[in-house]
Amino acid sequence: MLRIHIPSNWPDQGSDARLSWVRLGAKGERLDSGRSVLAELPADKVSEIVLPAAIAVLLSMPLPEGLKQKRGRMLAYAIEDRLGAEPETVHVVAGPLQPDGRTAVGVIEKSWLRRVLDRLKTAGIKPRSAWPETLLPALPPDGWVLVWNGQEGFLRTEAHAGMPVDGGSEVEPPVALKLAAQALQNGAEARKTLQVRPANAAMQPNTAAWAAALGMPVGIGLPWDPIRSPEPYRGGVEFLQGEFAPAALMEMDWKAFRLPLALLGALLLVQLGATLVEWGVMAREESKLSAQMERRFREVFPEAVAVVDAPLQMQRKLDDLRHALRQPGANDLLPLLSRAMKALDDDQRSGLRRISYDAARLGIECGVRDRAAAEALLAAFRQAGLQASLESVDVKNSGITASYVING
Repeated sequence: MLRIHIPSNWPDQGSDARLSWVRLGAKGERLDSGRSVLAELPADKVSEIVLPAAIAVLLSMPLPEGLKQKRGRMLAYAIEDRLGAEPETVHVVAGPLQPDGRTAVGVIEKSWLRRVLDRLKTAGIKPRSAWPETLLPALPPDGWVLVWNGQEGFLRTEAHAGMPVDGGSEVEPPVALKLAAQALQNGAEARKTLQVRPANAAMQPNTAAWAAALGMPVGIGLPWDPIRSPEPYRGGVEFLQGEFAPAALMEMDWKAFRLPLALLGALLLVQLGATLVEWGVMAREESKLSAQMERRFREVFPEAVAVVDAPLQMQRKLDDLRHALRQPGANDLLPLLSRAMKALDDDQRSGLRRISYDAARLGIECGVRDRAAAEALLAAFRQAGLQASLESVDVKNSGITASYVING
């Protein structure tokens, strides 16, 4: 992945302006880096840009649940009193929810971001993400981190919070840093430490003088060079949302997927072919069995004119023969009732409410404990070889009644 750092004045510079870049591996490791004009940047398919701290402003505020999903103008108007600019001129995005219930919010000048993306697009670069540089340096345990070049820099105070700072000297910390430290001391938070990371070979501050002015321990960290030693960044405040969201699916390089897609297509064709062969075999078997049943039926009842459903017609003919011999058929009352009663236990037999019979259909109403017991009795009927259906489960003053219809 190509990570490009965008200076605040770059959109208005000429074509000879250079950009700092670094290429990162799958685990965030640095592969190579450099400074190049736009036309000579590495041609990586995946890229992201880092926005300067002075341009990408971070806020932290409580937001209603429904507002967190809104983007652009709706969110900008909702926090208009915190912007210091007209809502139409800024791009506002909602970030993650913080432990104190507030939401991280990112604000950037819309025209500046548009000029950056349009200029990158002329070189074929379409970033998938845009992160604020404020959130790149790692936070020390229970502390803040300040990136400072002797004249200006930025302060990261939380996982998704920070601010730009101006001024300061070897013995005097920047005013914005002093105000933040004073607000911390006036609050109920635990004591913090400050780690200063010099940028651009800047002088190191007098830690004792800074500690006395800030009221917190001050230490010196590794020099800050996001190109030489990039630090991974996952999650956080993503600025490419809403109208600036990348069309990732439309712009995806499908060439990389040609082999997997070809293999998938071949597998689908093999599966479809196997399914069609199996369906053909089963269709021929069904036709063969139907022909055998029809032939057997005509052997037993040669006077039959038409055969539509051999098993059903055979059953009806057998019932007619039984009736002619004054024997009950399979769907007569007594055979059906006998088979149905074998599926009932003693409690269910004593709970019988009603038995009816009409047109080879047996109706049974039985008292049950609950819906689960009614379903269990239905399963018992079917296990006994009966075609049964649960018509209703009614709750009455006398209890719960389940109604069944049973065929042979």
